[in-house]
Amino acid sequence: MAHYETGSQTRRPRFGRRIAILAAVVVVVAVAWSVFWFVAAAYAERMFLTVLDDASQQGVVLDCTDRTISGYPFRIELRCGEATSLTLPDATITLDGLSAVGLIYNPRHVIVGFAGPAVISDGDFPETTADWSLARASISVRGDQLGRFSLSVEDPRIATLGSEVFAARLAELHVRMDPDVSDTVDVAVRLGGVEPAVDGPPIDATLVTAIEGLAGLSGAGNATAQQVLAELGGVPIELSLFSLQAGEARLSAAGDLTVRPDGYLDGSVDVAVAADGQSLPYLDTLAAGRADNLRSLIDTILKLGRPTEIEGVQARSFPLAISAGRVSAGLFPLGRIPPVPVDAIRVR
Repeated sequence: MAHYETGSQTRRPRFGRRIAILAAVVVVVAVAWSVFWFVAAAYAERMFLTVLDDASQQGVVLDCTDRTISGYPFRIELRCGEATSLTLPDATITLDGLSAVGLIYNPRHVIVGFAGPAVISDGDFPETTADWSLARASISVRGDQLGRFSLSVEDPRIATLGSEVFAARLAELHVRMDPDVSDTVDVAVRLGGVEPAVDGPPIDATLVTAIEGLAGLSGAGNATAQQVLAELGGVPIELSLFSLQAGEARLSAAGDLTVRPDGYLDGSVDVAVAADGQSLPYLDTLAAGRADNLRSLIDTILKLGRPTEIEGVQARSFPLAISAGRVSAGLFPLGRIPPVPVDAIRVR
């Protein structure tokens, strides 16, 4: 009797061969990816050591204890263990741990995590301890330079001599190189829920600026910022926003400033205030002995101001002039802003 193969019988071997081919392809891809990951991890470790060597030439030394590299298959994660230390020219910072994570398909973006507490040691000052619930940084590189840097710290607390000197709900720093202007950097700082040292409502603060002329600050050969500023004639700063909020009182400011070679500020700023002299907090602490006179002066200035709004809240705005740090509203002197310590800052 003749036997005839059915269609299902002829398809079965072909289907099996396809499965075998697919499995072989998967194995080859997995092996190739594994080789690629280990090569990339070795390259990342070499680059890490190169960065450390370059930093050491500038007086910055990172001692990464118990260094490990993991993250297979899609990440490259470098970890430093307890007692990892960062030695700066003027201080040493000891961390409870450090991690840096990059995606293997986007190595120019790295997320760095910091384990607290951190101990800051300086021979000229008492030992300082900083702690937090979560601290991480995001670093993006564009070409051969930093494109963007962000640092976020939740529940930061700083203590020295057994006393807490700073506490907040959140602290953030964002730095971005302007893609259109190579020597300009955009800087944003945010502090949320800062606990005051005296009785009063918590403080929220935001600062958004653009700092120009940074090309002249690079390659200064270990000069002081004061020397570089003297050569540049100062550094312009575009103040896009400076805001403060404490309780119901609000303040907002914007304008153009210049950091002088001596560290003092020149410029003009438009200020809006949503409060009156009597409801402004902390005047008794900031202007001890003359708080009542300052309240009366602020009330007078606010009455002369233009009506405006701060986030929907009615306010008064007026211009401030700043010359060598001295602040005045028209004919009324308001005080002096301390100088930036440019003689203590080194530019490399």
